[in-house]
Amino acid sequence: METLSIALPALSEAIGLISQPIVLGYLVLGVVMGLSIGVFPGLGGIAGLSLLLPFMFGMDPVLGLALMIGMVAVVPTSDTFASVLMGIPGSSASQATVLDGFPMAKKGEAARALSAAFASSLFGGLVGATFLTVFILIARPLVLAFGLPEMLMVTILGLSMVAILAGRVVWKGLAAAGLGLMVGTIGEADAGGSLRMATYDLPYLTDGLKLVIVGLGIFAVPEIVSLLRQDSSISKSATLGSGWMEGVRDWFRNIWLSMRCSIIGVMVGVIPGLGGSVVDWISYGHAVQTTKDKSQFGKGEIRGIVGPESSNNAKEGGGLVPTLLFVIGLIGIFLRRFDWSRPAFLIGFVLSNPAETFTNQAYQIAASRFRKSFEEGIDYIFSPIVIVLLIVTALSVFFGLRQAKMLQAEGDVKSGSKRAPVTFLLVVTAYLAVAVINASFIPNYAFTDKVFPLFAGSVALVCCLILVFQMMMKPEADVIFADKEAQGEDADAPHGLWSTLAWFAGLLALSALFGFIIALALFPVSFFRVRAQVSWTKAVLLAACGIGFMLVMAGALNRDFPPGLLQSLVDLLWPLT
Repeated sequence: METLSIALPALSEAIGLISQPIVLGYLVLGVVMGLSIGVFPGLGGIAGLSLLLPFMFGMDPVLGLALMIGMVAVVPTSDTFASVLMGIPGSSASQATVLDGFPMAKKGEAARALSAAFASSLFGGLVGATFLTVFILIARPLVLAFGLPEMLMVTILGLSMVAILAGRVVWKGLAAAGLGLMVGTIGEADAGGSLRMATYDLPYLTDGLKLVIVGLGIFAVPEIVSLLRQDSSISKSATLGSGWMEGVRDWFRNIWLSMRCSIIGVMVGVIPGLGGSVVDWISYGHAVQTTKDKSQFGKGEIRGIVGPESSNNAKEGGGLVPTLLFVIGLIGIFLRRFDWSRPAFLIGFVLSNPAETFTNQAYQIAASRFRKSFEEGIDYIFSPIVIVLLIVTALSVFFGLRQAKMLQAEGDVKSGSKRAPVTFLLVVTAYLAVAVINASFIPNYAFTDKVFPLFAGSVALVCCLILVFQMMMKPEADVIFADKEAQGEDADAPHGLWSTLAWFAGLLALSALFGFIIALALFPVSFFRVRAQVSWTKAVLLAACGIGFMLVMAGALNRDFPPGLLQSLVDLLWPLT
């Protein structure tokens, strides 16, 4: 009762403050800014806040808070534009939306997908706000009940969604997830600072790869290359298509799914250290598991949008960037070509860091508890919450593996010859072997830096070796040799894969010599004129508009462009620095 006597007057006072017209005005201004920033992949809440901070000094605290809340709150909604229209995860909160949103856009149903996503996100936000307001009094003991073992189990539950998204060949999906986990360990370890598959000669790698780079490389670059080869656009129609109200009706037909996923978002969102990176995939997996006809997931199933979008709103630089975007785009192209699960790879990458962090921290605390007594150690590891999550994870894996073959995220990919799929598998196996050997060289005094990559890499290697054995035994017609170049849009494309990639290799070469911004001035003009065969005037105009926009954004964010050999020899002014 004492807590209620304090909380209720505070809630009443807060409602009175935000009801003032000037506060609502700043809230709306923040929403507009958040929508404007969130549509660009990689420019999330942090970038938006960095733009706002210079204008907030001396501002009334209530007005400043309204401005910031308005902006940050809508980022998980606005990044849906990039996920649906371009197939690019705008942030970790919109990863799963790509799987069904982008296929709907390619079918001319972008408006339907966007409206369903916005309605779900709005509903999820309202449910989240309501639950957190009503249950704020019990939130503290609930949050405190989640220690490191519990947070590790929630992360593992997110990883278990790989079982659902593994595809027709389960070992490919597991190997793809393992590859994602290992790519996620690149850089400096959090625990002891050991370098893994990185060197201080390449400082960008020491910080690890960023989600926006991996998301663009795995999802966007392969689709862009495919479209360039076919000389076609994302959709046959240049418009968003009809279906704005149909999307709202889709949400209403699935309102109970939206409610359940909103509650999932609330439950995961209140746990410190977790959030969009986990809840998106848990919600997507729940949507798949509770749908009778699973064959349309990954091809444009509306429930694959409603689930993640309901949950994501309820929880609420460097010189090698171009190279990494395209040393990752190439991986994405071949994952797509040979029917390896790109969502499984992204799940592994996104959850790699939290899985390693929680594992190391839980191990250290558990070790100290076991030194006191065996019973205390067991009680710490196997708490009631951990046991429940273990059961849920086991059930998720069991049913997920049974349902995985029904999901064909890349479509019905036909089988080709053995040579190309086997070659790609051997390259992946070689990388995993090198990464495991690299981790084994970490000194024993930094044991916590080596145990996770050794375990994840070894499991992924076993999956790859099983695939090697299966490819040796199975005929060429088997689905394990799926290859988009054998039959379909890619096989019939007027432009070859390697000739298209040569254009991007040229961009990288120009960037290395003259710097990114100069290369970007030369590349689009050449590409538009030679490949797209547009007039010189149109080519120069399109290139100028694109570069001008990039300069404005870089100036606003105070960013430099990646330099090249020219910049190391000559002192140039911005933006050529």
